[in-house]
Amino acid sequence: MANLQEQIQQVESKIEDLKIKLMVEESVLKRLKAIDNPEQLQQTPSVVNTPATYKDSLVEHIKAVLSETNRAMTVSEICGMITARGITTNAKAGLGSAIACAMARRDDLFHRVRRGLYRLKNQDKVGL
Repeated sequence: MANLQEQIQQVESKIEDLKIKLMVEESVLKRLKAIDNPEQLQQTPSVVNTPATYKDSLVEHIKAVLSETNRAMTVSEICGMITARGITTNAKAGLGSAIACAMARRDDLFHRVRRGLYRLKNQDKVGL
C-alpha cells in the first residue's frame, strides 16, 4: 500500500511539473505571436527582454508568479516562468541566483518551505 501511495505522489508531482511547463510554453507562444504580429505588439504592453535591474522589480515578478500558481515552487520553476515572461537580469550569477537571493532577503514576503522551495507568506499552505 505504501508503494502505491508513493507512485500516486510521483504522478501528482509529474502532473504539477507538466502544468508549470505548459504555462511557460503558453507564455512563450503568446510572446512569439505578439512579436510576429507588429500591430498586436504595439497595442499590447510588452515585457520582452525587460531587464529586472531593481531588486524590487524582480521581487514583484517573483510575487506575481507565486500568486498565479498559488503553490510553493522551486527556484528553478520560478526562474523558468519569469524567463518565459521575457524578464532578464544583469546579475553576474544569473537569474536563478538573483531570485534565490531576493527571496532570502525578503523573508517578510516569502516563506522558505525547505531548501530551494518557496511560497508567499500570505498563501495558504495548500499546494506545498
